Amino acid sequence: MAKFKVLKQGVHQPLVMGIQEVLGLEVDGFFGPMTDKAVREWQESEGLEVDGEFGLVSMAKMKDKIDYRYKILQVIAEFEGACTVKNGWAFTSVVANDGAGTNYGVMQMNRYGSLQDVKKNYGCTGPAWFGTVAGSQGQFKYFCDCILKPSIAIAKMIGDESHRCLLVLCDARVQGGGFYPSRPRPITNWKDWKLTEEDRKTVEKNFKDLPPKEAYIKSIKEHCCPARMFAELYPRYGNPIFLDDQLSRRRTAIYGEGKVHDDYYNMEDYGL
Repeated sequence: MAKFKVLKQGVHQPLVMGIQEVLGLEVDGFFGPMTDKAVREWQESEGLEVDGEFGLVSMAKMKDKIDYRYKILQVIAEFEGACTVKNGWAFTSVVANDGAGTNYGVMQMNRYGSLQDVKKNYGCTGPAWFGTVAGSQGQFKYFCDCILKPSIAIAKMIGDESHRCLLVLCDARVQGGGFYPSRPRPITNWKDWKLTEEDRKTVEKNFKDLPPKEAYIKSIKEHCCPARMFAELYPRYGNPIFLDDQLSRRRTAIYGEGKVHDDYYNMEDYGL
């Protein structure tokens, strides 16, 4: 059974922002009366059942018009569990915290500054900011600036800018703050790379001759399909008990379907 949940009046999700953008509405992430009315009118114009509920049929019809950023953020929010929380994604670390460790807490000190810095740069005015229009828009901007932008840079370096690869990179950043092994813990278990013995020797040489980041990028570009690599390379960040979770999320995103937290996902449902 697909994880994709019907979007309807009363929900607050990143994907709603994408739908609103397509329909020419204010982009705030809240599925309110005006969004409901616009969705019904759009459904009628497309010959779909007019019920105001945006399910798999409506998504399949509109998915090519929805900006990929909203689709990626929706999947990450669901992976994080935000869609089970009242008011949805506004409470998740997906956009409030670039991997410092809390899913439902306040913004912590991270590479992008203190809570006060984030308040200033993204319009946060306090706890009431979460679940508001300003909060939705501010968090989306934070996601684009601090999670998506560096992910795109890495995707360009390894030569895979597909939306699924970007999803994996963004999700890795949310979970652990980075993409590649860092000092003092470079990759040591070469079985994780799933390479031939001959290729493994050249990868080992890369890590002997170059800093971890450069060695990682060079090795992926030279020897591996980037998408498969990110799906199969065992994560090196975070609490060990969460590493299997990270791996399942990568595999699900890259291969297009799979289980995360015992829920089945199909990336085609989200237009990815």
